[in-house]
Amino acid sequence: MAEEKKAAEEKKKGFLIIALVMVNFLTVAGIGAYVFFFQKKAAVASAPAAPPKPKVRALGALVEMNPIIANLDDPAGGRYIKITPFLEVNDEKAKVDVEKHVVPIRSALLVYFSGLKVNDTLGADRKTKVRDELKSRINEMLGAPLVKQVHFSEFVVQ
Repeated sequence: MAEEKKAAEEKKKGFLIIALVMVNFLTVAGIGAYVFFFQKKAAVASAPAAPPKPKVRALGALVEMNPIIANLDDPAGGRYIKITPFLEVNDEKAKVDVEKHVVPIRSALLVYFSGLKVNDTLGADRKTKVRDELKSRINEMLGAPLVKQVHFSEFVVQ
């Protein structure tokens, strides 16, 4: 009888060990399946998307002008500006119209630059102001907003 009791207890222990091993196996398998199926999707969903490529603005037709050299309005004298402007226009028709008016445009730019002080040309914000003023003056002179932007390939103050 004692042996039967011992055998029954060992049988229960063996069954208990097998049951615990199975429960542990199923728990680990369940956790692994959860991580594999659900966390992978969450990681992909929460991963930052590649930043969109900035759109590059297409340039319009460009009218290249010869360099312009003008004395600045400086009481000490001897200060001048040299710029090489490019006029970006809306289309080829506008380019032809602007090219017909290059001489009056150059003349107006010479007068404008002759009225500038050295401080009016220093710094990026002032160069932007000069560019915007040129665009405005040229469009006013042409009688239509043909010039979209004024670009400089050279801007020297000496």
